Amino acid sequence: MSKLKACPFCGENPPDDSHTLTDGGFKYGAVVCGCGAVGPDTRTDYKEWPHWKTAALAEWNRRAIPEGYALVPVDQLKKIHRDLDACQKLIWANMRGCDPAYYEDAQASLAHIEAMLAAAQEVE
Repeated sequence: MSKLKACPFCGENPPDDSHTLTDGGFKYGAVVCGCGAVGPDTRTDYKEWPHWKTAALAEWNRRAIPEGYALVPVDQLKKIHRDLDACQKLIWANMRGCDPAYYEDAQASLAHIEAMLAAAQEVE
């Protein structure tokens, strides 16, 4: 099995032998990060860790943040939105001789950030 992906909560890579039984019994288990984050449940079939380890590691990696992405705090995303909005308004106010593509790119980025912020509110 390949190395575990970073935890989406703390960014650390949990050791591949860090696990817990998640149902208070022996039917389900999961990988556990040092920060306390618990991965998705994996059926243990009432067996010891080595028997369900591969499945648990695969489940952890499926739920981790994909390569090339980052977990961004909503407050940081709101700040980026405010800054970009201010820049876009400044560009629009001083359009003399300015390439309209700058304005259009800013508008598209603002729309993308607004969609991410709306999705974050749905989760809360």
